[in-house]
Amino acid sequence: MVRTIESLSIPAKPLLRAAILLLIGTTLGLLLSACGDSELRSERKQAPRMFELMIEDGRVAASNEVIRVVEGERVRLRWLANSEISIHLHGYDIEALLAPDLPTEWNFIANVTGRFPVEVHDSGASGHAAHDHHHSDSSDHPAHMAPSERHAGNLLYFEVHPR
Repeated sequence: MVRTIESLSIPAKPLLRAAILLLIGTTLGLLLSACGDSELRSERKQAPRMFELMIEDGRVAASNEVIRVVEGERVRLRWLANSEISIHLHGYDIEALLAPDLPTEWNFIANVTGRFPVEVHDSGASGHAAHDHHHSDSSDHPAHMAPSERHAGNLLYFEVHPR
């Protein structure tokens, strides 16, 4: 059964009736706008965090030595290099061979917490195929590794903090 305003037994006094209708209308308006704001906040929350990273002569700017995000955030790392360089984000096993002056983007969700290095790898044919990618601290590399299998160094650290 659908009830109309007339069937809700709203008092007959015109001013009181108008006030009640205004209150109902305002409440509905606020509820609808709150839902809309929530959706907008959700969309904004889903927009990726963008980081522009320039590698010059094998180094990034000091201001980008540590990238900090929160678990669950969408991340976009946009890389540009002035020379060919092979890079790898440990913990996420994302890698790329960057070409000079050609932008490369990594888009992913930061779902693993911790501190992970982005390292430069030798870009030779053997690259880093024999390298173990499952560690989050790269300070210990076996001395017995061939020079083509060793890392040239850390570019920066990617930190994912728990929610």
